[in-house]
Amino acid sequence: MWATVVAATLGVVAHAVTRLPSGDGQYWDIQDTSWWSQDSGGIATGGRANPFNGFGYLKLRRNETSDTAAVYLRGFGLAHDGAERFDSITPVVSGDIVVSRSIFAPKDTNYLRYVDSFTNVSDALCTIEVAWGGAAGAYADGGKVTVATTSSGKAAIAVSDTFVTVMQNARGVSDPMRGPSGHGPSAHVLGTKAGVLTRIGDMYGDPFADAYPGFDPAHIGYVFRLRIEPGRTASLMTFVIKGLSETYDPRGGFPVALKDALVAPKHQQPYAGPDAKIPAAGSQIAYVTDVAKKLAADPDLRGLTTTERSEIVNWVRLKADAT
Repeated sequence: MWATVVAATLGVVAHAVTRLPSGDGQYWDIQDTSWWSQDSGGIATGGRANPFNGFGYLKLRRNETSDTAAVYLRGFGLAHDGAERFDSITPVVSGDIVVSRSIFAPKDTNYLRYVDSFTNVSDALCTIEVAWGGAAGAYADGGKVTVATTSSGKAAIAVSDTFVTVMQNARGVSDPMRGPSGHGPSAHVLGTKAGVLTRIGDMYGDPFADAYPGFDPAHIGYVFRLRIEPGRTASLMTFVIKGLSETYDPRGGFPVALKDALVAPKHQQPYAGPDAKIPAAGSQIAYVTDVAKKLAADPDLRGLTTTERSEIVNWVRLKADAT
């Protein structure tokens, strides 16, 4: 009986996300309207190279009310079109703010695009803060997350940065750009308009009050401040790029032995087939950084209407037309 219950439960959990293929041979596993899902639009792992441990979530805070608590947003009704997109069919309502998400994951690339829209349905100007982010790692599993570089070339995040690259420092190297990254590295493209990104917070706690890094540097919250006129919409466009592990072939798993573990290890034996392939140390870190630079200079606007592009507030000089 218990075996049946466990099997049924595992069957439900296995469908807690929708998987979309990505150009690295892995996948994006999106928290949408699947059974057992949070319907938050977050990325569960990003594939068997584990570049993420839940990333792409949103938290919101209203500034002009007495209740300034951070609200974790979920229940978007994210519907998959069967190809490369998710769109909200039941946007989230938080007070007088209606929030919808659009996700685009081109199958031939290693990046994913979020467009998050905030509509003020009140008759007064409102100011909100929005934290976007999550966990780009899982504490020391794969190595603690370390900022490898930013658009400024520094290994510390500033609100003026247009992108940030992080790696999972398996060997505690002093130069994180040289790797290796234990689990896959990732880069986060934040936009090019100054003054919209206002702080970097700890997404695990309250990113509007707790500064990054917190206890676990994997949890990053990029905080944007938006002023929205009555009846108007302000949107944030961000990108996530992922890379493969520089220490193992993802067809196996991260080769960490667990001694006297109380639960079954989630890790597997390293893949040792004749075609095993492990990227050179630093190569995937450099790769995601290069893609981030290109997206910051020329963002992928495919599928966005003229109105949708006009509502994006964290970018300047967007192309007038897109296909």
